[in-house]
Amino acid sequence: ALIKNNRNLAVFSYEPLLKYKNFELIAEKIIKIDPTNKTITGEKATFPYDYLLIATGLDGRMPIDGGMENSILFKTVADVEKLSVYLKNKINSNLPITINVIGAGATGIEIALALTAYLKSKTKKWQINLFHNQPAPMGNNPAWLAEALVKTLKKQGINFMPNESIARLCPDGVMCGQDLHEGELNILTAGGMPNTSFAPKNILNERGFVAVDEFLQSPDKIIFAAGDVNCSPNIKTAQAAEYEGKLCADNIIATIHNQKMSQNNFKMRGFLIMTGKGTALGTALNFKVGGRIAGLLRLIAYFKSLPGFDNRLKLLKNI
Repeated sequence: ALIKNNRNLAVFSYEPLLKYKNFELIAEKIIKIDPTNKTITGEKATFPYDYLLIATGLDGRMPIDGGMENSILFKTVADVEKLSVYLKNKINSNLPITINVIGAGATGIEIALALTAYLKSKTKKWQINLFHNQPAPMGNNPAWLAEALVKTLKKQGINFMPNESIARLCPDGVMCGQDLHEGELNILTAGGMPNTSFAPKNILNERGFVAVDEFLQSPDKIIFAAGDVNCSPNIKTAQAAEYEGKLCADNIIATIHNQKMSQNNFKMRGFLIMTGKGTALGTALNFKVGGRIAGLLRLIAYFKSLPGFDNRLKLLKNI
């Protein structure tokens, strides 16, 4: 819940990419795609393309009325620092702390549990409300995991509120229908809208995601899409995004050489949610795992995914 020392944060750099042959990194906000002339228009310049891969993810801002004065998106280090300052000030003032976490996906659950563990060690005057617009967390996928997570949330004293859609963000809480649920801080974790305002309408579905087929190819056959921005059936995780990015690249190369494209055949290697210090719950290679064994597996997976020796050393020092 807190960043105790910024020097312990993992640092990711794009600089190694610049060493690749025929690779150019362009910092530019895209305004529109012109599929007829095969150009991308940015704020500063226009760029031609032969093939296009869209991987712009989601905009963390949810389509909810109201201001963001007492709300954070929990997407950046700045968001976590804002939360850290809020908690420290509240604890020092000895005032009650009520936090509304919106969205009971993996991020929302882990945030709620991490906040609970921290607050329990600092004060008795706390309440965490976890809102979800479906009957069970994680979209009930799989059902056994959702059921186990509900039990974990209840055991930790978190007020899990299923089937609650947030209608409005307020200065003193959130509105669900006509009911106000009080809280000094709202943490928004339930995803958001796809970043596709620049894309031609004919490649988008009714929700604004890029429509893709089994090859992750859009209705415009030279435009592909990977990650959260597309409507593929894959669960929106980092695993899936990495797989889809490589699949799109492979299929673009196959198209260039008039070869057969590969179908989307993503399979989760595992899915583990942190439930406490050193513990987790989920699946690994299709086996149900929990407790400290699951926590260790998650730590190993995270360790392997971190780029660079320095980042891995930081992780080991802070276990």
